[in-house]
Amino acid sequence: MKFALATAFAAMTLAGSALADTRVTVTLDALSKTPLHGRVTEISPVYEEKRGDITYTVTVVLTDGDPKMRWGMTAVTTFEK
Repeated sequence: MKFALATAFAAMTLAGSALADTRVTVTLDALSKTPLHGRVTEISPVYEEKRGDITYTVTVVLTDGDPKMRWGMTAVTTFEK
């Protein structure tokens, strides 16, 4: 089963670090001892303004998952270099 997530990143966060196919590590706050891995599959070409920041939606497909994952869980996504 594949899991995908979409998250918003400030333009400064994305500058030079996130391209399609970039590897990422996703750490769910509630499951912090189980980092998940995935790849960026899409970066929206259209920005949104959120709380005064310019953000872009990044879609990540996870290559692994955890049966304890639930909709609405918060996470930290780290782009690998």
